[in-house]
Amino acid sequence: MLDLGAVAALAADAIGEPGHRTFRLLAAGGAASTCAWLEKEQLHALAAACQQLVARLGVRGDEQESEPSSVPEPYDAEFQIGAITIGYEEASGLPVILLYETDADTDGPPTVRFQATGAQLLGFSRQVERVVRAGRPHCPLCDMPLGDEPHACPRANGHGKMLGPLR
Repeated sequence: MLDLGAVAALAADAIGEPGHRTFRLLAAGGAASTCAWLEKEQLHALAAACQQLVARLGVRGDEQESEPSSVPEPYDAEFQIGAITIGYEEASGLPVILLYETDADTDGPPTVRFQATGAQLLGFSRQVERVVRAGRPHCPLCDMPLGDEPHACPRANGHGKMLGPLR
């Protein structure tokens, strides 16, 4: 298990062309850093969970949303995420995130563990929104991604115009 402690940097990133992107979570704390690959849906769900946790805990007035900072390479751990757990640690007074490698037992120790402030989690969540939004455009009716082929929208029930790629 790699324990980053309270992270100095927490960021989200996407690599590749829209429709063929891979997503990663980057975190650095102390002298260690990690690059954890995950699905877009996992990244989006983590950002939503971070926002919900911060809303429940409340961000103090002196704690403003922080912009994500860069994470130095090389990484001490690089892996594909299978499961993510987010919670609150009473002892430190900080949210804690546990990342489990694919096929890891979630009852056992996580692959990577770190803590982040509410401000860091809010900044991370905003960055995830920007990263996810930078992908392919979505159909205004069914919210499915539009590709290079014409789109037969299921909500139009075959009666609407075929939507082509939006450029």
